[in-house]
Amino acid sequence: MSHSSIQDIALFKGLDIVVIGGGNSGIQTANDLSKMSCKVTLVSKGKLIGDQSDIDELKKNNKTEILEGYDVLEIQGKEKVEAVVIQSQDSQTKRQIRCRGVFIQVGFLPNTEFCQAIVRLNDRGEIIIAPNCSTSTKGIFACGDATNAFGKRIVIASGEGAKAVLSVKRYLLNRKEKRDAENI
Repeated sequence: MSHSSIQDIALFKGLDIVVIGGGNSGIQTANDLSKMSCKVTLVSKGKLIGDQSDIDELKKNNKTEILEGYDVLEIQGKEKVEAVVIQSQDSQTKRQIRCRGVFIQVGFLPNTEFCQAIVRLNDRGEIIIAPNCSTSTKGIFACGDATNAFGKRIVIASGEGAKAVLSVKRYLLNRKEKRDAENI
């Protein structure tokens, strides 16, 4: 069982894998695993909510099965993962999926309720940013997985963080220069 596809993906090359989660992390993990010759079953509680380009890539892959509207009941196995038991939310039908690995990629909803009255959010609740990480409100910058930046990965969020810091520094220096010019 794994929570990180980046570090562990090579260990699962060619195996039957279940990915739990229908957001960006789950969809990207399923795509990455399918590129490693894995047969992937993606299980999601609801409709897929990731980036449309990633969803399109996932749906084109004939080695990936997408199961929307299912709850995960159990991960089975003695010393290794052997199967996952899921249940349809509609029919309550249970199904066992035999697999050699499980990637848990759930719980990615941006925690942005606190700023919805100050900056623009998209339909997924992500903070909308410009390429320099500025938001719809002057002087407020944002970065990371809570934004609409492409690719919900730590390395991307780190880069966005560095870019945001440089943008804030430029913004503050410009403000200082304006104030100094006004005081002359």
